Amino acid sequence: MKIKYFQYGKGLKKICFVAGIHGMENTGIQIALELMKFLKNSNLNYKAGILPLVNIEGALKETRENPVDGKDINNSFLNKKPVSLSDSEKIAQYVWDIAGEYEWIIDLHSAGFARYLPHVIIYEDRVIEDVKYFGFPFVVKRKTGKSGNRNTFLAMAAQKGKKACALELGGGQTVFIEDINYGMGKIINFLHYLNLPSGPKKEKLIKTDPDQIYLRDCRKIIKVPHQGLLFFRKRLGDEVKKGNTVAELLDTADFKLTKLNAQISGKIVYVRTKNNINSGETAFMVLAKRGGDNKGR
Repeated sequence: MKIKYFQYGKGLKKICFVAGIHGMENTGIQIALELMKFLKNSNLNYKAGILPLVNIEGALKETRENPVDGKDINNSFLNKKPVSLSDSEKIAQYVWDIAGEYEWIIDLHSAGFARYLPHVIIYEDRVIEDVKYFGFPFVVKRKTGKSGNRNTFLAMAAQKGKKACALELGGGQTVFIEDINYGMGKIINFLHYLNLPSGPKKEKLIKTDPDQIYLRDCRKIIKVPHQGLLFFRKRLGDEVKKGNTVAELLDTADFKLTKLNAQISGKIVYVRTKNNINSGETAFMVLAKRGGDNKGR
């Protein structure tokens, strides 16, 4: 199946949005579709491109990876082309051939069997002054991808000198309409900052609080010790103190409950939305209250 690419506006190639690199991250895909409607009906000062669904087979089979070869497309952006490309590497090359022509690259993601508090992920300090104009609750700088891989889409963009970031936009398998509306509002805020839509913006541009720009990854990830059913006592976005019980894990063999407590004080930024969970999988994440290296910023 051919990956669809859409372009809007005239002039220089300003910004490209890419969604669905991970097949089951449905909020990112749906926001890309909503964004297409917005751009189609807007007067644009520059060109905007969208690849709304990269991992088509993964979306149909509800998998994060590309089921054709079992690889993560986001870890298939190679710095030099090998003699023989896997299916995922061919897709990554196709995506880069399009997105690499733009000044800005925005990679749209969302959680898998979970839901994120929407935020921005960056690899380079030089984009901080720009990405704060999305106005999300926080920005996190990562040195590598989720698996520690430096062949990710953002790493490739950084190496090639492109401005880029990823947006975590909410639920993956389960889509929440409030995440769609919220994410669209933040992206439109950023487009007005870039002066992409012609005409003045009536409202004042929203910016991320400088104290919520994290120059190192200050999330504490809590994984479950065994398989079971997960039940939450706190909600996404709640402030918790170290030691607070956030969820309980039911062992269906003996019906014992294990408390899963916050290991740092901060805000819950990720919660599992699928109750059935396997040993070692992530139940929730807590983000420290202030940006990790933000003193003086």
